[in-house]
Amino acid sequence: MRAGLDLHLDRVQQFIASQPFALDAYQIILAGGTATTAIALLKGLASYDGAAVHGSAVSAQDLLSLAKQLEHRPCNARIGSVLSRDLSCIASDNWLSEARRATMPVGCVALAKILECIGVEDAKVSDRDLLDAILMQL
Repeated sequence: MRAGLDLHLDRVQQFIASQPFALDAYQIILAGGTATTAIALLKGLASYDGAAVHGSAVSAQDLLSLAKQLEHRPCNARIGSVLSRDLSCIASDNWLSEARRATMPVGCVALAKILECIGVEDAKVSDRDLLDAILMQL
């Protein structure tokens, strides 16, 4: 699966390299379930809270750390607050469905690789849809 991701990322890098703009002049916005769920888990939220998630920043390293934690723990295990870097701050992720939990590690790796590919350190996360994310730019 990751080999397919690398192929797509190569295409993204080629596209970005061909553009006449500097991508680092823009704030990258991630919208969608993987990004929003990642923020909720990284913040150690006891339940999903869109208001707490919306507008949060996430780095590629945060996403990779979360992916590693999710890959190496049983379904009912607990996860620390990676954003605060205080792993003693434990929160439950029992609100996360089994199907969602199963897709989160690869989704987090994909988002991290996209951020790395486009050469940005972090991105903001929108709990709303893409139009709201675009409006955050204005």
